[in-house]
Amino acid sequence: MRGKLQQQATQLVVLMTALLAFSLLLILIIVPLCSLRTDNADPYYDSRRLSIFNIPSHFDDPKTIADKIILPGETTPTYMDLINGASPLPRYSLSSVIDASKMYSSRFSILRYDPATDRFVGYYSERHKWVSGCTKLAEAFRILTILLRNLFPERFQSSQSELVLAVSGGDYPAVDTSLYGACISKNGERPCENSLLEHAPIMHFGSVFRNPLFPNMIAMPMPRSHTDCFVNWLMHDRQRCDLFLPVESDITWDELIPQLVWRGTDFMYLAFQNKLERPTYEKYIEGRTNPNANQKKAATSILRENFAKLVPRWKTVVYTAESEIEAARSNTLPKVNCKFSSLPYGGKHTAIGAPEYRKWEEIGFPVAGEGMDEDQLSKFKYHIDTGGGG
Repeated sequence: MRGKLQQQATQLVVLMTALLAFSLLLILIIVPLCSLRTDNADPYYDSRRLSIFNIPSHFDDPKTIADKIILPGETTPTYMDLINGASPLPRYSLSSVIDASKMYSSRFSILRYDPATDRFVGYYSERHKWVSGCTKLAEAFRILTILLRNLFPERFQSSQSELVLAVSGGDYPAVDTSLYGACISKNGERPCENSLLEHAPIMHFGSVFRNPLFPNMIAMPMPRSHTDCFVNWLMHDRQRCDLFLPVESDITWDELIPQLVWRGTDFMYLAFQNKLERPTYEKYIEGRTNPNANQKKAATSILRENFAKLVPRWKTVVYTAESEIEAARSNTLPKVNCKFSSLPYGGKHTAIGAPEYRKWEEIGFPVAGEGMDEDQLSKFKYHIDTGGGG
């Protein structure tokens, strides 16, 4: 069984690496190369207003990329459809790359290969906010430049032409909701603007919209753990990363804890696409229960009545509360154990004892749980992944 799992894991990594390399190859070869000049450029991207971040070397190779960047009605065809069908990609120009940047409020950058210096340079517009999520954009730059340099070494030489790519990163695309909020909320089957069909392809490292609202977006692997596996495979003699390796364990199935488990962060869920809420104690519970009643049961009942209004992760917490109430009645183990282990607001911090959860915890409501690493989670029979940031 273990050998079969290892074989399947190897096949999966090979398939994912081949798809990523093929996508990059189509963009590099089929799309004509661009020249980054300032005479016709958007004023936010000219030589006076452009924020420029040089990318330092990595892997002790002066040509190998980046460890970090310095802070300052019919089906709409999409780029992914063309890539999956091995079809030629539309031509694009520098102006279309800059136009694509206007879709965003943050977490978008232009990646340029400069043959004169044989280096990659990242351009981040002063018009865009620099937010904490830009760390994932920086990681996307690191990975993309490593892959480009090592998969296509003959392309990135001082004798070759300049290249410009549009790149974004994050759990979801940071598109400008003042421009596209209504379209995103509608979540239709057509592009938010027909002109998007003419914009340059955007390689987004993270989740993209399921419907073709922005057909020029190409979904790429999520930064960090996923992208690191590609680099590990490329740079270390095709070795699989730990993420795809089976865990050695002597525990049998019958010895696993018979619970559905989840731990994670109390994020909003695609707030620009729906009106789902993270319930606060003050809004939903305080002053709305009989003081003589069991407060945990009363709060659970109220949240059940408002279940449709809650973000997915809070729904799993309600299931946990109901499961604990039933387990207490039947003197059994709760079937559901899904709780928050951290909160992101005001700086990521531990859920247990957090001021935001104090009133919930005072009534015994199971909103906060201890953090669990992979080893601890592996001791449970059932797992669920609930939507959060993207």
